[in-house]
Amino acid sequence: MRIVDVKTPGSGEVHRNRFELLAGLRPQDAAKFVLVDESDYRWAAEIIRTHALAGRTEVLLSPVHGRLDPKELVGWMLRDRVPARLNLQLHKYVWHPDARRV
Repeated sequence: MRIVDVKTPGSGEVHRNRFELLAGLRPQDAAKFVLVDESDYRWAAEIIRTHALAGRTEVLLSPVHGRLDPKELVGWMLRDRVPARLNLQLHKYVWHPDARRV
C-alpha cells in the first residue's frame, strides 16, 4: 500500500508535489490531502477531478488539527458530493498535538 501526501497551497509546500505519482496509484493505495481552509478544499477537489482519482484509489481529506473544524469539512464534502473520505489525524487526538516521540 502506498499513500501519496499531496501538499496543498495552505501547507506552503505545494511546489514539492510530484503529480506524476498520482497516475500510478492503485485501488489499495491512497491520495491524502491535509486541508487548512476552504480554499485548500476547493484546490484538492480540483486535483481529485483533474487526475481522475475517484474510483481508482482511495482519497482522504484531513482537516489541519486545531485550524479547520472537521464538521465544517464534512459539510463541504456532503454539499459538493466529493468522492473522498474524512481522515482525522488521530495522533493529534491520542497525544497532545505538540507532543513528539523520543
